[in-house]
Amino acid sequence: MTKQVLQIPQHKTVQYTPGTPDSGFSKIYPKTDGRWYRLDDAGNEVPVDNIVDTGSGLYSTVRSGVGNTTSGNYSAAVGGSGNTASGYYSTVSGGYGNTASGNQSTVGGGRLNSASSNYATVGGGYCNTASSYRATVSGGRSNSASGTYATVGGGLLNTASGCDSTVSGGRSNSASSKYATVGGGRLNSASGCYSTVSGGFLNTASSKYATVGGGYCNTASGIQSTVGGGFCNTVSGTYSAILGGYCNVMTCNTSGAFGCNITSVADNTFHVNKLWVGSLPLGLAGLPSGMLYYEGATCTVRYVP
Repeated sequence: MTKQVLQIPQHKTVQYTPGTPDSGFSKIYPKTDGRWYRLDDAGNEVPVDNIVDTGSGLYSTVRSGVGNTTSGNYSAAVGGSGNTASGYYSTVSGGYGNTASGNQSTVGGGRLNSASSNYATVGGGYCNTASSYRATVSGGRSNSASGTYATVGGGLLNTASGCDSTVSGGRSNSASSKYATVGGGRLNSASGCYSTVSGGFLNTASSKYATVGGGYCNTASGIQSTVGGGFCNTVSGTYSAILGGYCNVMTCNTSGAFGCNITSVADNTFHVNKLWVGSLPLGLAGLPSGMLYYEGATCTVRYVP
């Protein structure tokens, strides 16, 4: 029986694109950048992206690209350049210089992104990091999700470091406590447990369940305190609120204010600069205790005891 020798054609590595093939033909060749290319009869050169290389991890693959590494078992680098999938079952879909080093971690694409903890995910963008268990950064630039189950939706220089914390977007925002949320804006901070800053600039919610809706340089530091908006308002009393305005201070508990340059004077009190009432009941008949009415005979506003 004659032994047959399998003839495998050799391909010369080229630095430049070769001449256009004859009509109806194409050329396939390796280039010095480490990739394979196909040149059609119209002179169009495209990478051959369906070549699968075996990575160094067990059952790992490098689908295409240049300089990709799959050292984790069952890991994959689907495309791009300089990407590393080193965690078990980790995946880098594409982009440049991305790393999925946590087990079952994923980087979708972008540049210089890192998913370094188990089940962590970076969707794309630039220089983003998901470094805690099941943390996620969807995109943007230089964002960090370092709390367990933390999420950064996008934006620039945002940080979600509290457990289950969220920064949806914006710039230079921080959610640093458990279940804290910043919706957007710039330089906002939600550092109290379950606290929220919806947006604006330089706002702070630093106590448990505290909320700042928006505005500029507002602070809600009392437990379950609220600043709706405005400028330079501060609520440090428990369960107190400033609806809006500017330079108001609520230190009393269960109190509120709307206006400007108001400082609270008592608990359970609503503070305003001026109050206009469009109409009042003309007499107390049928009114419950605590209501105001207008007494026409004396031109007086009275209180129902």
